[in-house]
Amino acid sequence: MTHAIEQRDRWIRAAPRWGKQREFVRALTAAASDAMLAAAKPEPGELWLDIAAGVGDPAMSLVDRVAPNGRVMMTDLVPDMLRTARDNIASATGGRSRGLVAVAAAAEALPVKPVFDGVTCRFGAMFFAEPTVAVGEIRGAMTPGGRSAFVVWADRERNPYFTEIEGALRDVVDDLPVHDPDDPHVFRYAPRDKFAALLRAADWVDVNELETPFTMELGISASELWDQTVGLSVEVAGLVEDLGAERAAELKSIFERRVEQYFPDGAMRMPAVVRIVTARAPD
Repeated sequence: MTHAIEQRDRWIRAAPRWGKQREFVRALTAAASDAMLAAAKPEPGELWLDIAAGVGDPAMSLVDRVAPNGRVMMTDLVPDMLRTARDNIASATGGRSRGLVAVAAAAEALPVKPVFDGVTCRFGAMFFAEPTVAVGEIRGAMTPGGRSAFVVWADRERNPYFTEIEGALRDVVDDLPVHDPDDPHVFRYAPRDKFAALLRAADWVDVNELETPFTMELGISASELWDQTVGLSVEVAGLVEDLGAERAAELKSIFERRVEQYFPDGAMRMPAVVRIVTARAPD
């Protein structure tokens, strides 16, 4: 219950920031989203469920792939996040959102019947308040043999977007919190086979894990990356605010020096690695 309350509060506070930074989020994760959809293999006419919809781009891509007669339901724990997703999709499609419905719901309590041919979840599984309940609930929403594709971040040392920020913070901020391995956090399922094992234990079948490297490519500077990241993250923004102007400027400078290797031509090219875990609901 504690994790559920904490996660809801966290994403309520994050939703306005994600709305403002939605293009940054989409660009940062585009390659991972494409890899997830390639693994999921949605087909025209199917009914799909997108869990933890975020800024809405996975759901929007799903709608295109199941068109013209398919349908997509996107869910998120926080209604404001769904509004962000709907606004993002409306902006990208000129107001057209045919074939898409949004429902505010936790993954642990989906108000749906077992009608979905497939499910996607991009970077949401790490934050499930009750993972065992969530993957069981998601499996229960599937038709027999329904497919799934989940994306989680792989090893922290191969994902400098997160580790360089953390490293800079540790240089300046005293007593930076350390997550317990099983608490909800970005690298909760970084260990090989950890999330796959969770699915097997919940009676999913044909569980497979594919380690997928990609490059975050954005036409921004190191300074702009820091500003975007602070704008996106409630936690980082809070730490920066507590430092005061002088130490915050020092922190930004340290971060820029740490990441300069990823800006060889003045634009960002940063490596990243995810785990794409696919599975089927039992026949």
